Amino acid sequence: MAKKGFDLTLSTHHLRREMMVRYGYYPISLANIQAMMKITQQAFTKDFIAMLPSTDPKSIYAEHMLDKEVLGLTPLDQNRLEFMKTTLPAYVLQHLSGKMEMAHSIEGRLPFFDLPVMDYALPLPNYYHLFGMTEKNLLKIAFKNILPRYILQRTKYGYAAPVLNPFLVKKRPEFFDYFLSKKVVQENNIFCFNDIAQTLKDLKSRTFEGQAEILSERKIMFVLSTHLLYDMFIKKRFQPLPTYQ
Repeated sequence: MAKKGFDLTLSTHHLRREMMVRYGYYPISLANIQAMMKITQQAFTKDFIAMLPSTDPKSIYAEHMLDKEVLGLTPLDQNRLEFMKTTLPAYVLQHLSGKMEMAHSIEGRLPFFDLPVMDYALPLPNYYHLFGMTEKNLLKIAFKNILPRYILQRTKYGYAAPVLNPFLVKKRPEFFDYFLSKKVVQENNIFCFNDIAQTLKDLKSRTFEGQAEILSERKIMFVLSTHLLYDMFIKKRFQPLPTYQ
């Protein structure tokens, strides 16, 4: 049982709320892409950056979301349409449920994607979804006499797997140190070793907090997965890793 579909059906995501209030309409997927690009590009070498196309994420986004599609829609409904066309099929159903669950022999239950629930909730007036700065308004109305007040009034509290924790202990997998070693980083010439080393040092000493920590963990995992793919498909080496020194 999972809560996937909350963001679309009941408009609960605090980023969507913030973007709507600040900008009227601003695509959440584009905001996430730009935030991740900003932090990952700091780790790229100058040689690699020179090879990248100079495509603006906004132009890529425009190819999938036509202006005429959002005409006449409220800012909240515009963001929900964006979510349905981009984040939902490309991320939620691919990485958070659906394919990922089936790959691990799990048949998930997503009650907020249930068709009767969506058919009822989506056409409701926007104030049932987002009332001022109060998100999940409809859900809070329905459960106001059941749930304690402190739960109803608290902000969204997400949960995520500790991405890097298993790799920051002494008995970590050998490939982690190998693919982040100075030798491999400089040999592949995609990322700057000094930036990676400093990010790892800060993560180990708990220098980062909140969103900064999450983005830094993602950056390291991005570097690690890139080097793994580079090793398999560019170097085409499928033998066991050499002993890391």
